[in-house]
Amino acid sequence: MKSLFNNESTLEAFGIPQNVSFLPFNIDVAMEFGAEGDLLRQHYLLYEPLLAQGIRLLHYVGVEDANCAWPGVISFVSRADSLSGFESC
Repeated sequence: MKSLFNNESTLEAFGIPQNVSFLPFNIDVAMEFGAEGDLLRQHYLLYEPLLAQGIRLLHYVGVEDANCAWPGVISFVSRADSLSGFESC
């Protein structure tokens, strides 16, 4: 995933500047989210305000991802009232 999202053609396709580097996990960021009770929040409620502000979202789901299996992700995404910017691939 890291090599795919740091690939020059992928960055170009998503409109991401070449100087932006994708990291699949950052312990400092994870600890900050955890300190704010991130695991207890209803995250699907964050999608609409982000989309309304023009922030593009990529919700990656691996076909055989045991950590974030696709049925749970589909359930999560379907809870949002409106995902006008949501595209399924």
